[in-house]
Amino acid sequence: MTDSSPVQTDLINNLLDLNPQCIICFDQINQNNFVLAKINSEWKLNSYCKDCVEYYKSIMWKNYISNIINADCKKSLDRSINYPMPKFLTDNSSLTGNQISSLYYNDSYMDSRLEIEFNEDTLNQMIMDIEIIKNEMSDDDYDYLSHIELFSRKYNLEKYKKTS
Repeated sequence: MTDSSPVQTDLINNLLDLNPQCIICFDQINQNNFVLAKINSEWKLNSYCKDCVEYYKSIMWKNYISNIINADCKKSLDRSINYPMPKFLTDNSSLTGNQISSLYYNDSYMDSRLEIEFNEDTLNQMIMDIEIIKNEMSDDDYDYLSHIELFSRKYNLEKYKKTS
């Protein structure tokens, strides 16, 4: 552990002495795989090991988009678009958790931003398009599935479309 850690080394060791396990893979969290997460300006030992944090960073946004473009009924689409588009990890890796502003592992500060293939301007346009679909869904005659298909083509999201 280096002196640049955002939390005192003895505090980390005391937390690790409790033998925490990753709540995803159940591996023991130790000096080699622990992650500190900054939430609301406070650093905390994350409940996930480094590998699971990296995994969630790589899939969380993709899963959100996949759920939208693969929605096959109004209820499933409504459930997906009622949450804001994720851009950062959360403390519970869900769309409703507290946003993590920074991570610390491997003796380095890491970005908590999800792996997203689009720039900020495109993401903002996507969010606006989803909001339009969400607002129009209250009209019973609105063909939301066609609009999701158009959304998918507009942003070249076909690779997230599940095939039977």
